Amino acid sequence: MTNEKPFKTTNQMLKKLRGRNLVIKDGSKAKRFLERENYYCVINGYKELFLDKTNKSNDDKYKDDANIFEIFELFNLDRDLRNILLPELIRFESFMKTAIAYYFHQSFPEKNSYLAFENYTSDTTKTKDILLTIATLSNKISKQKNNAVTYYIEKYQHCPLWVLSNYLTFGNISKLYKVCNATVRLNVAKEASKHYYNNYKGKVHISPEMLDECLGMAVMLRNVCAHDERLYNYRCKFKERALVKTLSYPKLKNKSVFSAVVILKLFIPKNDYRRFMRKLEKCVNKYNGSFNAVNIKEIKDIMGYDASWILNNK
Repeated sequence: MTNEKPFKTTNQMLKKLRGRNLVIKDGSKAKRFLERENYYCVINGYKELFLDKTNKSNDDKYKDDANIFEIFELFNLDRDLRNILLPELIRFESFMKTAIAYYFHQSFPEKNSYLAFENYTSDTTKTKDILLTIATLSNKISKQKNNAVTYYIEKYQHCPLWVLSNYLTFGNISKLYKVCNATVRLNVAKEASKHYYNNYKGKVHISPEMLDECLGMAVMLRNVCAHDERLYNYRCKFKERALVKTLSYPKLKNKSVFSAVVILKLFIPKNDYRRFMRKLEKCVNKYNGSFNAVNIKEIKDIMGYDASWILNNK
């Protein structure tokens, strides 16, 4: 059996942190915070920058001037970032649901066409993915109760994809797009390119493969934001070469969370993106005086925060 760590009260945990050189001047205030927020998520999730890297013992030791309330502030900053980013990811999600449903039905207008294997890609390496996607769509239909899906089925004996899409997750949509046939995939990508031109009067070429990368990245980030996971030091996963060229932004290679902020410009209406930039700037600047043991610049660098990008896009 593994040796599980024994339960500790909040007071015992604070005592342990003090023993590791962490400054806690107001124990009551710290206790109230940790009674609202999960100790593991806050301390273990955000302690790294405040640890003494010269310490060679097995137990953590904090920097001499590290204060527990700075850890709390980094936690709060990260939560604010998630709350700012999530609505923009949802905008991207909504755009993709609308575009995929529209162009799928344009190519295959028959009832329940999205449940037919032959209406997907002819790439035989994706046979299993097609079957899984059809099974997911069918399962989503069967689980609906007293909503638009059941209304359409009862009245018209089928449910259009543009109705069902509202009940699909971002991950469902990403997987659906990957197995769409070449015409649908290309039309959706062209719609994204047109959307960008209409907003910024600049031509970009968004290929289906680029869109796959953006969707994969956005799905993961949406999960991070929705589940209150650590975001500021998150490293995105996408093939950056085509995106770097399209956005003329070499720093995408860093794959920081700010890389995702830059990429989202391709899919968010101009005025909404400008508001997004102003909110992001205000959020980060709010914490400029919150840290002593850590320089705010270090946190910004980990995020990939680029003040010049924000200035040019707000």
